Amino acid sequence: MRSHPWRFIVSVVTLSVVTFGFTSVAGADRPTRDPFPQDALDFADLCSFPVHIDITVNKEHITTFASGNIAGQQLITGDLKVHVINTSTHHAVDLTVSGPIRLIPHEDGSLGVVSLGATLWPFTDAQPGLPRLAVVDGRLEALFDPTFRVTSVTGHVVDVCALLS
Repeated sequence: MRSHPWRFIVSVVTLSVVTFGFTSVAGADRPTRDPFPQDALDFADLCSFPVHIDITVNKEHITTFASGNIAGQQLITGDLKVHVINTSTHHAVDLTVSGPIRLIPHEDGSLGVVSLGATLWPFTDAQPGLPRLAVVDGRLEALFDPTFRVTSVTGHVVDVCALLS
C-alpha cells in the first residue's frame, strides 16, 4: 500500500475539510485565521538512511478565504523551522521552510498546491527530476487528483538527503 507523498500535505487536506465543514455563514465574508500545528515526522525510505524531522519553531497559521474569487482557498504562512536528522549517523541540518503554501480546491475534487519560497517536500512517491527529500526555494505547483504529482518547479532545489550524507 502506497502512502500519500507527503504527510504534511495530507494533514493540510484534512484540516481543509474540517475548516470547510465548520465555516459559519455569519463569517462568510471574512477570512478565518487559525494556528497550523504540525508534528515530528519519521521517514524510513526517502534517503538511503532513515530521517527524522523535528519542528523547532512553528508560528504558522492557515487562513481560509470565504468569499470573492478566492473563496475556498487556504494560505499557510508564518515562521517554520525544522531540524532534519540522519538517524543512522546523527548528522543534522536546520532549515527555515516557511513557504508560504496556497491550497486551491478545484471543482472536480482535486486540490492544487502552490508553494513559494523555501518549502520542505518529503516525496514518498518519486517525482521526476526532484530528490525524494527536497527544499524548493522558489515556486512549486502540484496537484492531488487523487494521486500527488508535481506539475512544475521554478527555483533552486536542494537535495536534503545529500546534505545529510
